[in-house]
Amino acid sequence: MVHRVADNRYYLTDTLRRLGQVAEGLCRKSPEENFDARAFRDASGIGRNVSIQVLEFFDKAGLTRREGDVRRINRPSAEIFG
Repeated sequence: MVHRVADNRYYLTDTLRRLGQVAEGLCRKSPEENFDARAFRDASGIGRNVSIQVLEFFDKAGLTRREGDVRRINRPSAEIFG
């Protein structure tokens, strides 16, 4: 199964689960339990524009919640992507 992340970008469920785990790991490591787009980009190894698209998709899917320039985990990636 694939998910439409942006008009021209689709990802497998497993890939999104792994990227979600990257976001979860960033939150666990942060004293404030949040992360920004730059940290996600660096940890995931994907480009800036793609990182933003993925994070916006995560916001819509309910994995993350954006609060200004940072995001927090809203629900576990395993719950959303199996």
